[in-house]
Amino acid sequence: METIGDGNCLYRAASTAVFGSDEMYHELLCGVTFELATNASRYLDDDYLRLGLVYPVKPSLSVSRMIATHMLSFDQLPNTQDFLVPDILAKETLDNASNGSWCGLWQLAALSNVLKRPVYSVHPRKWIGTVRPEFHRRFLPFEESFRQRDELILMWTPSTHGGRVNHFVPLLHFACKKIQILELVDLCDFVSLFRCFVVPFFRFTENT
Repeated sequence: METIGDGNCLYRAASTAVFGSDEMYHELLCGVTFELATNASRYLDDDYLRLGLVYPVKPSLSVSRMIATHMLSFDQLPNTQDFLVPDILAKETLDNASNGSWCGLWQLAALSNVLKRPVYSVHPRKWIGTVRPEFHRRFLPFEESFRQRDELILMWTPSTHGGRVNHFVPLLHFACKKIQILELVDLCDFVSLFRCFVVPFFRFTENT
């Protein structure tokens, strides 16, 4: 499914998947901003941020620092070794309050708590690179009872043909048999996704 590329694509994609349209994107944006501001210390907790990782990460690696480094890269700021991770999170929280601000892993983690359900960040193998082990993962709500709820699945894509991967679209369950989507996404590229989701959907609509 397409998502408008106006800088609010994360919240538009989530709104479409959860509410059936992208009209609730601004409410989600505000909710994530408030969540990051009120629970900042929890989003700096490496033990929490390690939950939901698909690929193994060295125990010595600080996940919060890794996320901050990626934010510096996307914001095109100098990637020095002396930055303070809490300062980067504070900047991202303030930026998130602005309409059309770029979103990353901290916003995905906060979204899982706003929506009270796991969020699966899909980074397709088509764009294999050094960031996939960090970007292809789940984010779980703080409250353990919410972790069994249906997942919200969002996929990273380029906003333009040949551009960098900085756009979100929702992956939706169509009227088909239950399959292991998460394992499928981890193994397949766009061609497989098209065959498994789009083609069965149109076949289903033709027969109804």
